[in-house]
Amino acid sequence: YLVWLGDLNYRLAIDTGDMAEIMARGEHQSLLGLDQLRIAMMNKQAFAGFEEAGIAFAPTYKYVLGTSTYDEGRRPAWCDRVLWWTRPGCEGGVRSLSYESVDSVMTSDHKPVRSRLELDVWKVNQECRQAVYLEVLRELDRYENECIPTATLAANIVDFGEVAFGQLVRRSMRLANSGQVPLEYSFVATPSRPHYAPPWLRISPHCGMLLPGESVDVGFSVLVDERTSAALSTRAEDLSDILVLHLDRGRDYFVQVQGQYLTSVYGMSLDVLVHCKQAVRTMTREDFEACLDSGQFSVPVCVWTLTDFLSTYALDRGYSLFYWPGDRALAAR
Repeated sequence: YLVWLGDLNYRLAIDTGDMAEIMARGEHQSLLGLDQLRIAMMNKQAFAGFEEAGIAFAPTYKYVLGTSTYDEGRRPAWCDRVLWWTRPGCEGGVRSLSYESVDSVMTSDHKPVRSRLELDVWKVNQECRQAVYLEVLRELDRYENECIPTATLAANIVDFGEVAFGQLVRRSMRLANSGQVPLEYSFVATPSRPHYAPPWLRISPHCGMLLPGESVDVGFSVLVDERTSAALSTRAEDLSDILVLHLDRGRDYFVQVQGQYLTSVYGMSLDVLVHCKQAVRTMTREDFEACLDSGQFSVPVCVWTLTDFLSTYALDRGYSLFYWPGDRALAAR
């Protein structure tokens, strides 16, 4: 319901002549047909759909201040009104119990109007309301879940097996959009790693978008070179990591990449190699830490062995040492 009350300032439509005589005879009811508000409501020019109780009181304007006497210089009018509006379907829900002016109030040139209304109000069935509320929550939850991107990974572990220095090893993993909305994915950095992948790993593509039902083969390539081999050879790092695959507006997936690096002197510092007393491939992390605190050779064992072999077998062949190319498979072992 809507109740609208106040000084609406509507007057009588025309001058009816001797207003004082009409008011003195108490014939003010004959003037209601000239009330501008009723005419406007009937013609739907203002307050369309509003209702008002029957008026039995005299015009509430204009009085001589401090009296109950009309000001003869102005035409009396029902300026002060109480209206109500009812939502369609709830007609008859408002009943007027009284509608009157208060003649005893003389602090204004208007007489105040008061109304007592009786209204029908709905009594809420709490059990039904709770059932509807829970149903709406379930529907919203279902809709929200449908709008969350979801993906399916063919595997969450990518294993490269044995990896040698300078050897490129490739693997792939199928990523599919199993949801009902477009999926934007990307491999992202972690607090312990500023890049989305460790330096020995390449991912292609590392980001992209898939429509519902689409899929892509994500390629993983591992290559240990002179930039990354030292930490792997001394066991300071492992050839393994956990990648974070992030879905925009969705969850994160975790992909483990792993391999066994065949430790090699390639890429290792000579300052470290001069301390090594045995083949580096047989040494543990603890062995490397211990040998750095021990004595050192003047030349790394591997360098001495290589130069000794060359001086023994390669200098009397009658042609350049570099005449024949090296054996890549042998070097990889």
